[in-house]
Amino acid sequence: MLQSDGLLLELGASSGFDVAVISADASFDLMVWYLPQHTDPMGIYGKFSISFSIVGGLAEFGAPVKEGGYFKRTGYHMIYFAGEAYVSVLGVIDGNVRGWVKFQTQTPTFDYGRGRSAEMEQMIADAKGKANDAKDKAEETKNQLDEAKDELANAV
Repeated sequence: MLQSDGLLLELGASSGFDVAVISADASFDLMVWYLPQHTDPMGIYGKFSISFSIVGGLAEFGAPVKEGGYFKRTGYHMIYFAGEAYVSVLGVIDGNVRGWVKFQTQTPTFDYGRGRSAEMEQMIADAKGKANDAKDKAEETKNQLDEAKDELANAV
């Protein structure tokens, strides 16, 4: 949707396959926005996941990037990823680790941690909220145009 308040583009896909004793799945969701009136006027938000299973789940491995994003902020740029990796073998070996990493063009230029980053999660939630507001406004404008077109057609 393109409108005076900005641009919002959403994409997503998923796929999987089974070959002999191996099963694999992959998916992604992507949101790109340009909202000139927002704190983060331009950004990209995405999720990516890939997983493998061997012999019906006897061994499993997965590495989802739960959240990732690029934010063009006033005066600097930022890239952020949060994800996890897991492995399970016969229920004997089970491991899971979650972490995040942030790169930006201002000091500090690099930061990372285990677990979650409340600051980044809030920034993503704010940006997604603004993008959804723009989407709602575009749908409202489209409905108004459709109503005006119907009224014009009925008047003629």
